Amino acid sequence: MCERVRHRQHGTEYEVLGVAELQIAYAPVMEGSKLVVYRGEDGRLWAREVGEFRDGRFETIKSAPDLELIARILEGAAEQTEKDAVRHPSNERAFEQTRRTATYRSLAAALRELRSGGVRHG
Repeated sequence: MCERVRHRQHGTEYEVLGVAELQIAYAPVMEGSKLVVYRGEDGRLWAREVGEFRDGRFETIKSAPDLELIARILEGAAEQTEKDAVRHPSNERAFEQTRRTATYRSLAAALRELRSGGVRHG
């Protein structure tokens, strides 16, 4: 699910792992109840009924984009523009596609450097 939430009262952050179906034969929670399963920063797993989890005590934290995924998409775009340039070797489109290829690859490399903690200047 890749959702991150923060408990409003305590300020603790959690990663939502998914929704599970409880199998139990006694009350107060009935078999078939839907539970949100989430992991704390300390690695402990927690579960709450969906209604309780979504009642406002948690707020969704905007997650950072997946830089590696974006870099792979850019690499795919670079490969495609490179193929397009080969198909049109003697016109302005080939030049433009070659320029785009270099730009996509440069952006992909910069994203990977950011992901690894490197800092680029200039």
